[in-house]
Amino acid sequence: MADRKKNAQNALALDIPGPRPTLLGLFLCVLYLGGPILILGNLVDLLFQLVLGWCIGLWCVF
Repeated sequence: MADRKKNAQNALALDIPGPRPTLLGLFLCVLYLGGPILILGNLVDLLFQLVLGWCIGLWCVF
């Protein structure tokens, strides 16, 4: 009986490491934050091209 209590106390005292940054997490943050910026920027470039005739988008280089 004493062994069970000792094992239960040891189990509760385990040191579990906290969350840490990973490459997948970094990729998802870049995608989540950078994706909408790229889409909005390209839409503004397209708007300028259609309305004013100025081609300022990345596709004008090629």
